[in-house]
Amino acid sequence: MNETQYIDNFYSNPYEIIEKYADCDQPSPCPGSRSVKIDLQDKNFYNSFKNMIYNIHGLKDNPDWYFTTYFNLIPYYDEEILNYNWPHIDGDVRYDNTLNQSNYYDRMILSGQIILSEIIDENLAARFWLPKPHLTEEQIFEKVLYGYIVNRDKYEKNEITLEEYMKRYDEFHKDFVFHKKIDNVFNRMISWKAGAIRGGLMVSKKQQWKLTQNFYVHKPTGR
Repeated sequence: MNETQYIDNFYSNPYEIIEKYADCDQPSPCPGSRSVKIDLQDKNFYNSFKNMIYNIHGLKDNPDWYFTTYFNLIPYYDEEILNYNWPHIDGDVRYDNTLNQSNYYDRMILSGQIILSEIIDENLAARFWLPKPHLTEEQIFEKVLYGYIVNRDKYEKNEITLEEYMKRYDEFHKDFVFHKKIDNVFNRMISWKAGAIRGGLMVSKKQQWKLTQNFYVHKPTGR
């Protein structure tokens, strides 16, 4: 399984998929809103999609693994800085405050998304980052799993000002260097192995919203 990869023209019928499953009317701990999970909408489509993802990435189905997928709609925010994701790794920390480093790397396997908006802003991309060498593994993990979530939450609860949020954003990026990017293209699947550090412009004044289908492969805690 590659560190990152992408496949164009992923769906043969993307507009039909969007029409049928992408009603994003559920709250989300991330920016925007999400759909009902696909396994609760259509089990046949869920199983077909899961098999496609497993086959593409050389994974064998395992009854102890979880496969989660849903659609995510990200809107444009007037405060421009809020349209940027901080370098982060995907995890379940929003629901499990006990998640630790060894637990994470044992549990998470793969993350990805299919871009399902017509992209008109070429600056939108999945950007991947590398930590600077002065950081320990523990410091890296603490930053990329908790940094964005904690600071975004503090701003939304009015515990810090927008100016302070921007200051923390700039300080955070001093510990990372840009590695590579994969452009957002309609009907492109982009995937990355667990632990890949990702972040960048999500939407913009030019691109006022973006729809993705997100997917995650992970194990339950302790297995």
